[in-house]
Amino acid sequence: MDRRALLAVVAGLVGGAGCLGRSTQSSAGAVGTHITDRDLTLVDSNSMDLAAGPAVAIEGDASQIIVTGTIAVGSEKCKTAKLESAAYDADTDTLSVEVTHAKSGRHPDNSLFGGGCDDAMSIESYRAVISFADGLPETVDATEHNLPGGVPSEHETQYTTAERT
Repeated sequence: MDRRALLAVVAGLVGGAGCLGRSTQSSAGAVGTHITDRDLTLVDSNSMDLAAGPAVAIEGDASQIIVTGTIAVGSEKCKTAKLESAAYDADTDTLSVEVTHAKSGRHPDNSLFGGGCDDAMSIESYRAVISFADGLPETVDATEHNLPGGVPSEHETQYTTAERT
């Protein structure tokens, strides 16, 4: 068997195994409260305040949690803000949201001829929207991870906890 055929078979088996292992049930404690969608978009902002940390709000229709903030990502050419995770814990009725920096689509690793990243520090403002089917969590923990070295060490990781009222 040639290498390409073997790789095709292995890729098919691995891809199929991921589908077979998925559960269609929500966790027992999360009756009606589960994430249906999550999205992060970059927004125009004049804010350069990295010390403020993330802000949490409930959207008017009460089915979305909005997390906004500003994060140091590094070279504008190579890095961007990324929604690392948005996870609901039914046992504690808590949504945990984590925003960090990651390679952008323009990163030299994604280019045929490579290239390099400059040392400039860029700051991006973001808006993360986490949508729920029915009901909202009691608590939201939001965390930002700024690029180390791009900000004073006391601002590398920012936390906010918000309680539903």
